Order: sequence, then C-alpha cells, then structure tokens
Amino acid sequence: MLDFEVRDPARIDERLRAVAGFEGVDAASQLYAFRRRSTGRMPDLFAKVERDGLYLCDNGPGREIMRDIRAALAELAPDADLREL
Repeated sequence: MLDFEVRDPARIDERLRAVAGFEGVDAASQLYAFRRRSTGRMPDLFAKVERDGLYLCDNGPGREIMRDIRAALAELAPDADLREL
C-alpha cells in the first residue's frame, strides 16, 4: 500500500500509464497491470487507485515496478508511505 490522499485520480492514471511495463487497465475492476518479466497469465504487479492511496499487489517480480511507481508519483504524493498489508 502506498498511503496518500488521492486528490486528482486523472493525474495518477496518467503517471501510472507512463511507468515502464504498463500493460493495461481492466475496466471492470480498475486494476492496472504491469509486466516486465512475467511470461505467464499473471503480470508482475497489479495496482488499484483508491481514495486513500494506491494498493499494489506484487505477483513476484514487481518490486522494481513498485519503486518506479513511487518515483512516478513523488511529485503528486511527496509524503506517501509504502507499507505492507
């Protein structure tokens, strides 16, 4: 979980789509998928924007993508805390 107050979801969306490995967004669940190394059905990482931050689900090789997402959102969420759920 990347804890921060989401004030502008459209800007968060824009930044997430620019992260290397962005694969797409599932319209029904609003899950962002990222893939750099995984070759199976499951992407490296899922992300979901919520009112209180960004939920991140690392499916194994997603740590590097998490760091890149945090860097991409640094300007929009400078005080964001990364914590494990």
